[in-house]
Amino acid sequence: MKNIHFSTNPNPQGKGLVPVLQEIDSREVAIEKVESTSIIKTLQDYAISRVVLCAEFNFKPAFNKPYFLYVKDKGLKLSLIAPEEWGKFNFGTYICQCSLELPLYWRITHQNTSKRATEELALAFSLLKESLLSDFFTDQPLESTLPFCDNRLPFHRRVLANALASQVKYHLPQKLSYSFKQLAEENIQEKNSIAFFS
Repeated sequence: MKNIHFSTNPNPQGKGLVPVLQEIDSREVAIEKVESTSIIKTLQDYAISRVVLCAEFNFKPAFNKPYFLYVKDKGLKLSLIAPEEWGKFNFGTYICQCSLELPLYWRITHQNTSKRATEELALAFSLLKESLLSDFFTDQPLESTLPFCDNRLPFHRRVLANALASQVKYHLPQKLSYSFKQLAEENIQEKNSIAFFS
């Protein structure tokens, strides 16, 4: 049988199941190379990463590259452009600088602690509690809420959410019958810190 080669990408927008699966496969290689970590650290990494993945962006994030999280129109936006680079254009309220690091968790490297940033983040987060982060506040077990296939997310965010879910499943295999809410209450002293990047 002859191999068929396409001269152009038949799926430039990354739609459909096949490109998602291919991208997931390329991202999951990192999971096996990760050392074990504590429940608290895994929950904090998961929570921060989930919040960042709620931000709108249409690019494929690269590892160890700075990105900038903003609140705009009560929603989160992730940008390649730093606050000082916008000039006179007001893109939104700068929240923090972050980067995607192995093992596919988002890390916060700088945070805007101003009153305005804190208030706008709290408002954006309260809206997410009713939608993309609603599972953080229910009693449903992790095994049924991990975002392996969250069809509400666009391509790159869906791929990263799947890889994130795989990380949590890998690190907390004995805790998948517990809800995120239950695990947070049992393991996190300052409950707000898990959601607000502290």
